Amino acid sequence: MIVFASPKKQAPKGSIIINCTSISSDWGRNLSPMLSNSAPLNLYGYNIQTVENGWQYSRIYETHNDFAQWDIWRKEGYANPKGNRYPMGKGAKPLCSYICKTLGKLDWVESRKKIYLPLYFQKLERFCWEEIQKCIKLIESEPIVYLWDFDVSNDFASFDVALNNTNRSLGHGYLLVDYLARLTGKDFYKELSESSHFTGSTTNANDIISG
Repeated sequence: MIVFASPKKQAPKGSIIINCTSISSDWGRNLSPMLSNSAPLNLYGYNIQTVENGWQYSRIYETHNDFAQWDIWRKEGYANPKGNRYPMGKGAKPLCSYICKTLGKLDWVESRKKIYLPLYFQKLERFCWEEIQKCIKLIESEPIVYLWDFDVSNDFASFDVALNNTNRSLGHGYLLVDYLARLTGKDFYKELSESSHFTGSTTNANDIISG
């Protein structure tokens, strides 16, 4: 079973932990969307160095009133090998996201589905296969594995609920668990929701789905 751990909900001492963030001191660090890879990612014809910058620099803010200037800004962000979670400063609210004419303007949830998720899955498939195999080995050999990320909790009964929730940030840990579920055929969210570690509500889970 996979249980989420975070700065707000630490794993018990002695637990098996996969820290999938950029502050990890072991192999789990490679699973972070903040890090660049041996080659760029590619999405809708754009070369993008990090998942994080593909996600953040596709956003349009109120100060972006000239498309050409914004396009220069986002391409510079795409080319930056260092992930930047707050390119406009912490707390800045985007108006929408945009990556190509075909998709047009995307709201927060749609941009997760069209930009963040495909970029992160591409990273895992192309550059993190060794780390994915280590994750699977731990999951299959240990009764509980804690996945440590910043923006995760144990109160979502399914990945779709987490993906569509507009009240929380979507930590990449949720995406990683969904990716592992696809490979192994296991429903990790169902296992979590039926355990004592679950802190949400299965009865009202669908009430917070917005799209």
